[in-house]
Amino acid sequence: MSDKRKTGSRNKTAKNGKNADMDKKAGKNGTAGQTKKNKKNKTVNKAMAAAVIAAAAVVLFFVSALIYNAFVKDKGDKSGGITLGGNEKGFNNSVVLGEYRGIKYSPLEVEVTDSDVDAYISEQLKKEPNWEIDYSRDKTPVAVSDKVQIKYTLEVNGITYDSDKTEIYECGSNYFGESFDTALAGMLVGESSEAEITVPEDYGRSSIKGADGKVSFSIIGVVNVYDYLTDGYCARITDGNSKTVEDYRNYCRAQLEKNAQNAADEHKWNSIWETLRDSCELTIDEKSVEREYQEMIEYYQSYASYLNTTMEALVTEAYGYGTVQDFYDYCREYSRTVVEERIIYDAIIKKENITVDDETYKRKLAEYMEEAGYTDVSDFEALLGKEKITEMIESDMVSEILIDSAVAEQNGSS
Repeated sequence: MSDKRKTGSRNKTAKNGKNADMDKKAGKNGTAGQTKKNKKNKTVNKAMAAAVIAAAAVVLFFVSALIYNAFVKDKGDKSGGITLGGNEKGFNNSVVLGEYRGIKYSPLEVEVTDSDVDAYISEQLKKEPNWEIDYSRDKTPVAVSDKVQIKYTLEVNGITYDSDKTEIYECGSNYFGESFDTALAGMLVGESSEAEITVPEDYGRSSIKGADGKVSFSIIGVVNVYDYLTDGYCARITDGNSKTVEDYRNYCRAQLEKNAQNAADEHKWNSIWETLRDSCELTIDEKSVEREYQEMIEYYQSYASYLNTTMEALVTEAYGYGTVQDFYDYCREYSRTVVEERIIYDAIIKKENITVDDETYKRKLAEYMEEAGYTDVSDFEALLGKEKITEMIESDMVSEILIDSAVAEQNGSS
């Protein structure tokens, strides 16, 4: 069962569309202080803050999506028939439905080759290098080109942004600046020092990039970095779940197969939705799109506040947008899609005479609660309300009709 079927197209917001993919960008890390080309993906603690935000976003994702759809939106009346007019109070939106059963689509092939696995592992080694401490270097000073594991704390204007973070740093790269590398060169394992720096542009914290700061650091050890897998590395990066290289390769293959299936499901849904939308005659009141946009922006501003971060940090570090304005532009575009989906879904619900019986309600309620991490039915229903939960189930039932009736075409023929 695809994610679209589980959550329903109408129940999604911007965050479980594009931003779910962009969360994958958060938490990228690697060996700092290499070439300028590699620095962008291998900065010291480049996405530590983003990882924290993204982790919180994953935990709160489903609940926040439910709350957004339950309380922020006023979906209005479901009235009409095949032609639905004025479906939202105060707006003149209408639709004449096209054919929504038996929509044809071209499926994506789900196949993972050995070459795919090799490429995936190669990229992983770039993001998180395979290293081990060279204990024979404990008594010899750090030299230019040595890679060392450091523990550091960054302060800017008296505020600590990263405390006791560990990272692999290449001496002489000048990533943290010449004064830092000068202090690092000649030090021994276990020694500590500090240096005044200018926070790199690609450090990962947009609010302090280019600012003057201070790094206090100590050397844990000089390390050797390898461009291949070892059993120890595989165990370390999987918290012991992969004990050997073979185990890790199997794990990577499973991840790639899962990603490929998700991509195929996403492609299928997008094809179905685009065909359906293009077959419908929609009349959209621009005021309803603007209202959707304003509510979406207000939601994300509140969400950033809840995570105790800024909008800039949320959308650039966790979601991967270049600027806040880029994110706002996407939200404006997506707001129209949300309105279109709501109108079309309501029309299908009416035409199909979709109702939610007690058995379906209980089954879907259990699914929603599991995804949201709730165990008490009363608490969950109090949070959302039975009416809103019923609307979500109706939307899921529409998604199931669209997905189950879709027809796969192979080489241009059904």
